[in-house]
Amino acid sequence: DKDYLIITKELKIINDYIINDNYEQYKQYKYNIPFQSVDLFLYWSKLARISKKLSLKSLAVNINWHKIQDLPYKPDYLVKLENIDEIIHYNGNDTAITKYLAKNSLNKEINLRKDAASRYSLDCMSWDGVKLGLNVLLKRYCERTGLDEEYVKTLRTYRESVDINNLILPFIEFKESDDSYTQFIEKKQLITQFKSFYGLLKYLKTLNVKNTSEINCRIMFNGNRYDVKSGGLHTYHNPEIVIPNKNKIYADKDVSGYYPTLGAEWKFIPEHLGIEFAEELNSIKSERMKLKYEGLGKSNQAELLKLGMNGSFYGNTNNEYTPMFDLKCMLSITINGQLMLLMLCEKLMEIGVKIDMCNTDGVTILYNRDLHEKVEEICKNWENLTRTELETVNYLKVIRMNINNYMAVYEDKG
Repeated sequence: DKDYLIITKELKIINDYIINDNYEQYKQYKYNIPFQSVDLFLYWSKLARISKKLSLKSLAVNINWHKIQDLPYKPDYLVKLENIDEIIHYNGNDTAITKYLAKNSLNKEINLRKDAASRYSLDCMSWDGVKLGLNVLLKRYCERTGLDEEYVKTLRTYRESVDINNLILPFIEFKESDDSYTQFIEKKQLITQFKSFYGLLKYLKTLNVKNTSEINCRIMFNGNRYDVKSGGLHTYHNPEIVIPNKNKIYADKDVSGYYPTLGAEWKFIPEHLGIEFAEELNSIKSERMKLKYEGLGKSNQAELLKLGMNGSFYGNTNNEYTPMFDLKCMLSITINGQLMLLMLCEKLMEIGVKIDMCNTDGVTILYNRDLHEKVEEICKNWENLTRTELETVNYLKVIRMNINNYMAVYEDKG
């Protein structure tokens, strides 16, 4: 019984509330529907969507969609009868893009959530990967312990500070050498710079930190710059192309699931979750390995276990909005993980291996073919010491902008 202008203005208000996630009084309009709603945008975390300006158009560009259109009129434009066909055409194009994403690019993601919903009784069709993995992990932990899930979600361990010396594993050591260091400001951050891995270890053992930003170290050693922070180890590189001669082996060695594996093997876990949590991580790790050996490493179950262990356990240890939160747990994993990799680098350099790159969970190396047996022996000893397993691929060439952006040409698969 109202004029169409009033009706359309009210619909516009409801629409804006829904879009801006401020729709408590209007959610009946969004959810009172007889079918399952899947929000494809939530397959990426909301913060990533905001920070990267993720939109349907940006996804359309990435899938090489044949037609990219802007909204033909401003949202508050008073539509005329002759405009309607153009608007319908615009909306049809957006709908076609969404349908393509659901049936092609994101079909695997949708099926993964269907499997999770069935396997773990989760209402997860519009969850991003981190939330999905976290809830899988919590379900399994609560089944193991008998604890109430809602109670576990309230648990955290807050600390005033963390003594780094108390969390470094006793077997971590380096060849004694120059332990001097300098400090300077770079990009408004205090950098502590060393000439040796030994100096770094000695310095870290003196630290008592309140937050992750207090760890900002650099080692200039044997032609490389190694950056050690709270999150991961990185070497620094200028843009370059690396092509070894035929007498060299160019190998990348990394640990699959390095940080969560360290958490499981060395009991680096959130204190409030107890030893049962480490047991569950080991159980997940074993199940993943079994699926991999059975040729099911890409199955939905394997992917759910991977999400639970990788992004949701370690990735949330510094996130106080989740029950994984414990700064000591996070630093135990990252500091020991980086020092272990530097131990491997030092041992390899002692026999004449060149360290090409280091990046969080592995190292890329160049060495003469006659050193191969010695390299493999050092790597095997390191695996036994750290309770991890290296995976190796050989490169023919690397085209590199920096440590996080490069292309590798493999020996066996291009």
